[in-house]
Amino acid sequence: VVLTAFMGALITNDVALIALVPLTMIIAEKAKFDPMWIVIIQSQAANLGSALTPIGNPQNLFLFEEYKIGILEFSRLMFPFVVFGICWTLVMNLLNSKRKIAFDVPSSEIREPQKLGIFIGCFLVVMLSVFRIIDFRVGLVLTVVVTIILERRFFQKIDYFLLGTFLLFFVFIDNISRMDIIATLMKSATNGEIRTMTSSALISQFISNVPTAILFSSFTESYKGLLLGVNIGGSGTIIASLANLIAYRIYVKERGQNLKYLTIFMASSAITLLLSIVFGYMQLRVQGF
Repeated sequence: VVLTAFMGALITNDVALIALVPLTMIIAEKAKFDPMWIVIIQSQAANLGSALTPIGNPQNLFLFEEYKIGILEFSRLMFPFVVFGICWTLVMNLLNSKRKIAFDVPSSEIREPQKLGIFIGCFLVVMLSVFRIIDFRVGLVLTVVVTIILERRFFQKIDYFLLGTFLLFFVFIDNISRMDIIATLMKSATNGEIRTMTSSALISQFISNVPTAILFSSFTESYKGLLLGVNIGGSGTIIASLANLIAYRIYVKERGQNLKYLTIFMASSAITLLLSIVFGYMQLRVQGF
């Protein structure tokens, strides 16, 4: 769980789950137990942990650039929330079975270390572009070209249906943001940091947190509340964050139990959402908002 949160901050919540949830599924298969609760906690840990850095999730990266937030200011704002989030996921983890598991892990080795080194280099270039040291277009072009040359098959593994669903969200957001009634409602919803935080967290439950960040950024300068709100809003419904859907699809593909997973996820994630809103409110109050 802690590893998932840490990886979420380092390589984004989505990628952390794509890498670690299949590992959880493999361990569960070898050790003969149902990993549903662990996967649910992992999805929440990835969301909460990813809040720490600008590269942790798409909404952070967007708001980091949109409001030109300094890296130290960003970290100071999000660190208390992330500490709370990790502590809460560890509390949830106490509900896991305490039985010991044992299984054999065959030895393995890196098949193509040179290729791995090249991709690590691309990752570092992307990091430099995120932190505004080099032009972002350099990182984008380099990564795409290297991937086409070395691992073209990666493009065949992309879940285009899932991406398309979220692209439709963006189109929808762009259209409704032009409506006068929406503009009036948004001015009320973004009146101050605390109201912005609460409103963005709740709206994320219906249109996901990345579209919410884009929508709210057109109407408010309360970026502290918005940054907290869209990260808090990753908990709650299954569509509140793309990461939730990724973990869900991986689990259900292997194990089924669609309805059971959704029921347990929604119940536990709703509690996380409520506690996170309370914590966010207290944090902003302490900071004088």
